[in-house]
Amino acid sequence: MTDIEQAIQRVIAARANLRNYADEVASHRASWDATHQELLAETKRSQDTCAAEEAALRELALAEYAKTGSKQIGPGVGIRVIPKLEYNPSVAFPWATDVTKSEEPQATIATDLEGAQRRPEAVQGIEAGQEALEQARQEWGKAHQALEQAGG
Repeated sequence: MTDIEQAIQRVIAARANLRNYADEVASHRASWDATHQELLAETKRSQDTCAAEEAALRELALAEYAKTGSKQIGPGVGIRVIPKLEYNPSVAFPWATDVTKSEEPQATIATDLEGAQRRPEAVQGIEAGQEALEQARQEWGKAHQALEQAGG
């Protein structure tokens, strides 16, 4: 068995172990949630109240800053001035489109890694053909772009 095949088997085993624990947690959580519905409802109401009070304090702090210019509003409450970028779109668009493209390989792992091990070779052959087709499309696009730039 190759190093890759061994690593695949370890990932499959680790995912199965994680799935077992996640399923057990979900089962206990559902039972706990059903038992503690009122506590969860009170927690939600408390979160909503806290968010509303924090928003009101922020509004008051900004009003005080606008009035006094002081960034120290009160104990634990201050103003942070952050940059706000504004730009001319007619200048920004050419800058943003002057991009150099490079490629960086990134390893991917199938979500259903175990199932991917059982796929017939024909499916893998189809995928290889699709990858070759995509590569050919990219090469054609580069050639087409070079031709357009050359005035052809």
